[in-house]
Amino acid sequence: MDAYKNALTILLALILAADAVVFWQVRRLIHSWGKEVEEDDKALTDGERRYVEVRLKLMSALSTAAIVLFLLRFVVFDLFPLIRG
Repeated sequence: MDAYKNALTILLALILAADAVVFWQVRRLIHSWGKEVEEDDKALTDGERRYVEVRLKLMSALSTAAIVLFLLRFVVFDLFPLIRG
C-alpha cells in the first residue's frame, strides 16, 4: 500500500512541475506581448495563437490530472481508512 502512495505522490509532484513549466511559458509570452503593445499594436500571428491554444489545453489536462491524483492519494488512501477506523 505504501508503494502506491509513494508512486502517486511522485507522479503528482511531476505533474505539478510540468504544469508550472507550461504556466511559466505562457506567462513569459504574455509579458512579451505587453512590450510589443507599448511600441505598436500588433495582432497575434497564427503561430502564437496556436502556441497559446496548445499550452492552455495542456495546462487544463495537467491540472485535471493533478486533481485526480490528489484525490486518489490523500482522500482514498489516507482519509477513507481513517473514517473506516
